[in-house]
Amino acid sequence: MEVLQEKILRLLRNKDEDITINDIAESIKAERHTTAKHLEVLKSRGLIEYRSIGKSKVWKISRSPFIKAIKTEDEVIKNFKDILNSVDNHISIQNPDFSVIWTNKNISQHKCYEAVGKDEKCKNCPIEKTFRTGQSTSALVDWQNKKVRIIAQPIKNSNNETVAVVEIVQNVKKEMNHYNIASRGKK
Repeated sequence: MEVLQEKILRLLRNKDEDITINDIAESIKAERHTTAKHLEVLKSRGLIEYRSIGKSKVWKISRSPFIKAIKTEDEVIKNFKDILNSVDNHISIQNPDFSVIWTNKNISQHKCYEAVGKDEKCKNCPIEKTFRTGQSTSALVDWQNKKVRIIAQPIKNSNNETVAVVEIVQNVKKEMNHYNIASRGKK
């Protein structure tokens, strides 16, 4: 992704309110018409959206209803998060740039690969594939000296565009032990 587009996304993610094109251009130190072109590219990819106020457009990050909900402190959502926090699997929700929106484990809001001490995304990253295809993917990966299964599930906006991905990291050994215990009981 181009540097200006990354700057725009970072700016919009860090803003609590919608922002005008003039404010965006000023913040990223770019010409207004250049900023407009990049905004349209990001909009066409479903990453940002705008609403009109008179003759002006105000821009914000495109969110699915699920993403909007997970960021609230509503009592139902709090109970939902408590359930997710109680599972052994690592679960995170990530943006297209691999930034973690939410996680059930205590990691800071880094890119997913930074949370495990890497400088770049994993080779054959299922998250990247899910963003590219809009389909669920799964892969076995060596992660922190153990074998894990990474499952990536798309989160779509109202235009059916993938705006985030849920990543579930399962310990394969635990998964196999559970299967073996369950299998022994069936004869």
